[in-house]
Amino acid sequence: MNIDINRQAKPLLYIDQPRLPYQDPEMQTIFKDRIITKRPKTKKESSEEAKSSEISEKNLELVEEDPPTKKVEKRRFKDFSLEEKINHFLDMPFHVPKPPCEITTDEKIYKGYLIKRSDEFVVLQTPNKAKTIPIKEIDIKDIKLYGL
Repeated sequence: MNIDINRQAKPLLYIDQPRLPYQDPEMQTIFKDRIITKRPKTKKESSEEAKSSEISEKNLELVEEDPPTKKVEKRRFKDFSLEEKINHFLDMPFHVPKPPCEITTDEKIYKGYLIKRSDEFVVLQTPNKAKTIPIKEIDIKDIKLYGL
């Protein structure tokens, strides 16, 4: 009984309440349901199904005869060659942040991000992104992941 009174009473919006007409809440009035009925199959449809099942059985036999494909080996970054390591850093998608690396040469150890490759140089950007350093690929002894 208390619920009926609350529904009939208009909400108070202002101290001095103006006379507003009552508005019915809009609700969904139409509902459609998809009813699937099975119809009897004709001779044409049944013959087509038989043909398609024969074809699918033949395809299954062909698939079973194929030799199993080789699985892609996952290798560690440490096991990559120098060329593969450089390609790994440069071929990353643009939306993935570039991982920092440590490049070892005879003279010095560089830390930063590999940006690009040009002819015989690899361009490295320092971690604070202040400058870029070109390094000859021939001088590179090792590349390691840094900061992971």
